[in-house]
Amino acid sequence: MERGEESNHHLHESEALDVMPLRSLHPMSLNGVPHSGLFHVKKEPNTTNDQDIVLAPTPLAIVAPFPSFRPSNNISPAAGSAGPGTVKRGRGRPRGTNNSKRPFATSYNVSSASASTSRASAGAGAGHSNGPVKRGRGRSKASDGSRKVVKNIYSKSITSIPNFQGGISQEDCRIGNAELANNLLMRFDAVRRRLCQNGIRDANTTAIGTFKSLGLRTNSRKRIGPVPGVDVGDIFYCRGEMYVVGLHVATIDIEFMGIQENWVAKALAICIVSSGKNVDEARDPASLVFKGYGGTAKYGDGPSHQELDGLNLALDYAIQKNTVVRVVRSEEDQMRKNKKIYIYDGLYLVTEKWREPGENGFMRYKFKLVRVPGQKPGFKVWKDIQQWKSGLVPRPRIMLEDISIGAELSKIPLVNEVSDEKDLAPFAYVTTLSHSVAAVHVLMTSKCICIKKECGKGDGNCFCILRNGDEFPYVDKVLVARRQMVFECGSFCCCYDDCGNRMIQNGLKHKLEVFKTIECGWGLRSWDPLRAGTFICEYVGEVIKKGEEGDDDDYIFDSSRVYSSLEWNYEHELVGEEKSNHVSEQFALDEPLVISAKRVGNVARFMNHSCQPNVFWQPMKRENNGKLHIHIGLFAVKHIPPMTELRFDYGLSRGEGKKVCMCGSDFCRGSFD
Repeated sequence: MERGEESNHHLHESEALDVMPLRSLHPMSLNGVPHSGLFHVKKEPNTTNDQDIVLAPTPLAIVAPFPSFRPSNNISPAAGSAGPGTVKRGRGRPRGTNNSKRPFATSYNVSSASASTSRASAGAGAGHSNGPVKRGRGRSKASDGSRKVVKNIYSKSITSIPNFQGGISQEDCRIGNAELANNLLMRFDAVRRRLCQNGIRDANTTAIGTFKSLGLRTNSRKRIGPVPGVDVGDIFYCRGEMYVVGLHVATIDIEFMGIQENWVAKALAICIVSSGKNVDEARDPASLVFKGYGGTAKYGDGPSHQELDGLNLALDYAIQKNTVVRVVRSEEDQMRKNKKIYIYDGLYLVTEKWREPGENGFMRYKFKLVRVPGQKPGFKVWKDIQQWKSGLVPRPRIMLEDISIGAELSKIPLVNEVSDEKDLAPFAYVTTLSHSVAAVHVLMTSKCICIKKECGKGDGNCFCILRNGDEFPYVDKVLVARRQMVFECGSFCCCYDDCGNRMIQNGLKHKLEVFKTIECGWGLRSWDPLRAGTFICEYVGEVIKKGEEGDDDDYIFDSSRVYSSLEWNYEHELVGEEKSNHVSEQFALDEPLVISAKRVGNVARFMNHSCQPNVFWQPMKRENNGKLHIHIGLFAVKHIPPMTELRFDYGLSRGEGKKVCMCGSDFCRGSFD
């Protein structure tokens, strides 16, 4: 993550903070004297990192609230406390790393990290492989067979798996990196999607309970400043995802760490979430106001004035020490009712605090946080897009209002912010794949009879659902798992035209733009956030026979190429299923599918290549006027923030690629076709 020079300051050696678990300190009161009026601090930011902190021999975790905290402050135990009981060690798991049998409750109580120390590093590249599968860090080894797992009968969380090979080493649990964080998020969301598909009501809680019990997390070591593997602008769809990567592990909106300064116990704020009652109403991308804790009616007591203690004191101490605080913003999720998206907005300084009367007339604290300059934009991107969509501010540097010329439901602008180029190479924009090869004819009986309803919500006899392995392939409009083939409803089917199983037929659902890149020509990105598994668009063009593509055709999709492996699907052990139920990610097309988008195509033709892509392709079949054709759908590999370039793996012919790759990823192969 990028930081400005202003954020590169540290505590003086004489002010080094001793970080210790609070239970190792002598009990003492942390109540301070309330200050009236406005406090203003003008200091250089302190971004103390791990090397600046004197570590205690026990894990960095606050395992109990301070004795002087009031119940109204709503403090929950922080991560780090291990549950009672032990579980038999699996092969490769070091001694002394027992898992917890404690079932997941509402607070984040985490077992000790348990893991196999045997891992294989691999590219996290997406796409589809005809070769051996490589595991990224944090991915499980291939299972030789099904294993009996232990579930919590109330939450359905998995509490232990004998001989589990997908654990995280103790070191990776403490300190992570981008590869490990991405893989853990991918695994977590895959489990969540499957639980949702299985009808588990609170899939997020169940998934995080499983990951806690098995020690599947990283960056458990509390720290001031950035978290390894988490970049400014990264988005999260639940708090459990922030816990897994170590960005924010508390169940409340403020996370703090216990430290010792001159043998005095202190609480220091290290991360806040601007959400719920603490959401910043001004929504300024450069600063925010965070409301204090306490003073609310609870446990039979009436409302009262907020005091400078507990969590408020932790924020005040950040002012005194001039240490940075991680800030997570929140936005309403337009695709899910009453749900939020969390945006990591980088490092802030707590610069001011004051008290003012609240709505109930009692005094309450407020804290002002100012964003450290020099960081790449995070929340500001969301603010800009909201203004563009509302029409308050025009999108700068638009060269063409709509490259689809009205063919799509939403306009697709052409934007150039790096040069004066205004024109595209000529092509015909179409929304339907053109098949020039023979199609398979199907009978009218090959249809669903879900009359006036959506498939998957009927009596369980839907023909289209049966073809998809007796499972609806989507949940909350995202793909649950990659399959050898996804079967969509066709023109013979009786379901609604907007049935959730008509994904590629109903056009674009998200606002896209074609933009000029610095090195790779024109590219594609979305104004909207894209959740992992979200359908982006179909790859549209002319279907041609293998070998008919020209050497000068840079718009070729070829299913027969070699693609980097992507273990995107859920692990059957983590959802308590037998291996026989596992969905294969290997595609088995009878013949290669080759599509040229040089002369005719849609917005997908502008999607560039990457050896570590954020988009994958999925073969899909649907009937149209009695003919059955294969289509290629493009889906999000992971959560993609707005204005992030969308790229998929073009693949390689046997041998070295023809073109030099400039994707810039850590797993770049150097060439592609």
